[in-house]
Amino acid sequence: MLLNICKWITVWPGLFGGRDEQISTTGFKRQKGESRTITAPPTWSGWLWGRTLCAVKSTTRNFTCVTGYCGSDKVECSGGGPAPPTTLLEFTSGRPNEIDYFDVSVVDGYNLPMLAVPQGDRGAQCSSASCVMDLNGFCPAELQVSDGGGEVVACKGSCLALRQDRSRRSRPESPESPRVAEKDGNGWSRRESPRVAGSRRESPESPRVAEKDGNGWSRRESPRVAGSRRESPKKDGNCGSGTAAVGRGSEAVRE
Repeated sequence: MLLNICKWITVWPGLFGGRDEQISTTGFKRQKGESRTITAPPTWSGWLWGRTLCAVKSTTRNFTCVTGYCGSDKVECSGGGPAPPTTLLEFTSGRPNEIDYFDVSVVDGYNLPMLAVPQGDRGAQCSSASCVMDLNGFCPAELQVSDGGGEVVACKGSCLALRQDRSRRSRPESPESPRVAEKDGNGWSRRESPRVAGSRRESPESPRVAEKDGNGWSRRESPRVAGSRRESPKKDGNCGSGTAAVGRGSEAVRE
């Protein structure tokens, strides 16, 4: 079930999955407090995200969104993924070994707080995954996306904003590291780029980010800039169904 707990904003959730994995919908509209149950195969893998500031253009009659636009020109995304920056809820359910994996990722940027809470008997032992801080509130100027009226509605990931050449500036063991190197007279410098959150006040569930040492890159994995990955601790069966919620700031989670 997906629930919109934003205090004031309407959200158009979008979903993207594998080509052969059919789900009940790939896009719809939900106002404050509205929910919807989504049906997916037991072994579904895919993404869920929130689109904001959506409307139908009067000239073309195409459906567009300021954040999370999936390119279909309709409310249903129909196989289209989100344009960054967008907060992503990522699922891999029932495989391998009937274990569910899910995480909330802002590696490509952020537009809305998001919380995923497993439910039911099989989900009782699973932890939630979330990024519930309003990162737009302290996004660095160079990473900001505005609505045209001066309000910040999304925050770009560092790699997206600075067009990092990952093959040249990151080692393979950390392809999503937010650090950006710059050329100097003797090679590459070690200057660090702005983080997605603009400070070290990242999600409390955020994993560590790979860092440079004197001899190169360390081997601490950096799968997400400010996300979290949760695995079911149950040995038999998966986590079952869950609830995904999107909100506006941490206050929404307490409602």
